[in-house]
Amino acid sequence: MQRDAETAQLGRSAQVEAPPTNDARSVRAAESGNRARSVATPRQDRRVAVRRSLAFGVPPTGDTVTPTLIRVELVDRPGALGQVASRIGSLRGDIMSIDVVEQCDGRAIDEFVVHLPNSEVIPTLIREIHEVDGVTIEQIRILPQIPEGRIEVLDAATAICEAPTPDAVIAALAVHSLRALAADWSVVMRGNDLIASAGDIEMPMSTLVLMAQEFAEQSTGSPSLTSATKDMAFAPVPALDGQLMVARADQIFRRRERERLSSLARIANRTIALLNHDTEPPVQT
Repeated sequence: MQRDAETAQLGRSAQVEAPPTNDARSVRAAESGNRARSVATPRQDRRVAVRRSLAFGVPPTGDTVTPTLIRVELVDRPGALGQVASRIGSLRGDIMSIDVVEQCDGRAIDEFVVHLPNSEVIPTLIREIHEVDGVTIEQIRILPQIPEGRIEVLDAATAICEAPTPDAVIAALAVHSLRALAADWSVVMRGNDLIASAGDIEMPMSTLVLMAQEFAEQSTGSPSLTSATKDMAFAPVPALDGQLMVARADQIFRRRERERLSSLARIANRTIALLNHDTEPPVQT
C-alpha cells in the first residue's frame, strides 16, 4: 500500500513537456549481464556501466526525444522510487507514468515513461540514476508514442471479445498482444503451422516450430525454457491446441507482463470456445 501511494504521488509530479516526434530508435542502457544486480554498484563500476550504456546507440546530440521508457531495478524500500524520479525531474524530464513491473526478494523493477527535452540529457540521466544507491538501469528505450499499458490491455481484451469469428479472434490476439506488451512481433502457432502473426518476425520458421513444440510439451513453461528465452513470452491457447508467442529485442518480459499475456490468451481461448459452440449444428432428438 505504501509503495502504491508513492507511485501514485510521483505520477502527478510532471514538470516540462517536450514537443512530439516519431523517433522510435531504441537505446539499451546496460548489457544483459548487468540486468539482475542485487547490490548497489560501486562508483568505479558505475562509471564503467555508464560508458557501456553510451556505447549502445544514444541518439545524436540535438535530436528531440519525446516518449522515453526507463526501466530500473532498485531496492524495494520507501523513498527509492522518489529518488529516481527526482533525478529524472532534475533534468527537466516530464514523468508521464510509472508502472511497478515486478517485486521480489526486496528488489523491484519499475518502469517510467517520460518526456525528455532533448537527447543531450540522456548520458547525464544515465549517470544521475546510477548515482542512486542500489539502482541499476535495465533499459532505456525511445518510443514512437506514449504507451497506455493498462488501457492497451483493456483494448486488447475488448477487441478479442468483439471478434465475430474464431479466425478473427486469433488475428486480434496476435495484433493486440503485440501492442499490449510493446513487443516486436507475435505469432499464434497450431502444431507446425503459423496461423496468425503481427510485427516483423526475426526468427526462422523452423525455430518457431521447435520453440512452440517445446513449450507445448512443458505446458506451463519450465524454468529452463523461461530462463533461456527471457526476451520471449508464451501462453497456451487450448481451444486451438496452439500457443501464443511474443518477443522483443533486448528487454526481459517480467512476471507481470507474462501474466498479462496469459490473461489475453485465456480470454481468446474462452471466446473461441463460445463461438465454436454457437456455430455447432443443433443436436437432433
